[in-house]
Amino acid sequence: MSRPRIRVLALALIVHPRRRAILVSSGYDPVAGVAFERLLGGGIDVGERAVDAVRRELREELGLDIVVEGRAGVLENLFNFEGRRGHEIAFVLQARFVDPAAYDREQLAGIEADPIDGHWRDLTADATIPLYPPGVDELAAHALDERSGPPS
Repeated sequence: MSRPRIRVLALALIVHPRRRAILVSSGYDPVAGVAFERLLGGGIDVGERAVDAVRRELREELGLDIVVEGRAGVLENLFNFEGRRGHEIAFVLQARFVDPAAYDREQLAGIEADPIDGHWRDLTADATIPLYPPGVDELAAHALDERSGPPS
């Protein structure tokens, strides 16, 4: 059995330019019987910077290129998934799609063998499905507030 370790991730916080929504993927823990949503992205390889990892992951997962605009924050996630403990440190990077047509699609189909599909999570709706890692909703709200600028 492998020794537990902390996983370091790079996740993309992509805000829809015309809606109060962010790009997420759906997940399900069959042991706990819980559905959830999370930002797209994945593990950072040794010697790889977080910005390069998140670009690579989105290209691998969706076949789409992104521009990283900055770091939204760093989140720590202690969790249980499929009956096992997990621990992640996630660099959450604010990004946008290079191709603006990507925002016109409700679903962004994954292209990997085990595809991760993306969809827009409306942040104004009453969310009953948890969003991971914890703290993403606050980072997203801050990004949305910055986008709208000060009140006029």
